[in-house]
Amino acid sequence: PESSALCKALGMITHFLWLWMFSWSFICSYHMFKVFAAKTRPPPLTNSFPGLWKRILVSLAVPSTVISSTAAFSYLKSNGKEIGYGNFECFLNSVYLVGLTVVGPLSVVTLCNIVFFATTVYNIYVVRSLQSSLNQVRQQNDWFVYARLSSVTGAFWAVAVVSEALDNNVLSRQRLEDLDIKKMFIYIVLNGLQGVAIFLSFVCNTRVLRLYRDLCKPK
Repeated sequence: PESSALCKALGMITHFLWLWMFSWSFICSYHMFKVFAAKTRPPPLTNSFPGLWKRILVSLAVPSTVISSTAAFSYLKSNGKEIGYGNFECFLNSVYLVGLTVVGPLSVVTLCNIVFFATTVYNIYVVRSLQSSLNQVRQQNDWFVYARLSSVTGAFWAVAVVSEALDNNVLSRQRLEDLDIKKMFIYIVLNGLQGVAIFLSFVCNTRVLRLYRDLCKPK
């Protein structure tokens, strides 16, 4: 049954994974902002591991806090009858909870990421404009850099939120046959391929391949 412990667990895990993705999107965008736009220089690579573990802990703590708060609030409000998951489907029980703990964080993260990205692009543009040797090839390379950086922001989630908001059903739960397939296709593809875009932008390049090749060489 949908109210089983397994269904509740699946709902909590699904919720956690969504929030975990939002957390990493924010962390990556903030790191991009610090590297390219902040006035202070980032720490050297030798000191990067403590910072990495700190980011990992933050990325885990934020969704865990939201889920724990959701479960505690629902438990107290229902006098111990439910924990906010698995009553109607294997996810959150109400539109209110979806809006507060999914759409809300998504909107805040997306807005922050767009601000980080826009600030980063502006600072790069200002620095480039001060260089007298700026030419058309350099400008084309800059656009490629902007496209690569945009892949970590998850800004296309704004497409999903706005497209649903225009239909006044931001938080509604519709059956698959009732959904606008074309609209779904647009933002599902744009957001679902975010990992592919990040891979192509930052991993699948000659520099990274050369590092792997050097790592695999016998010493």
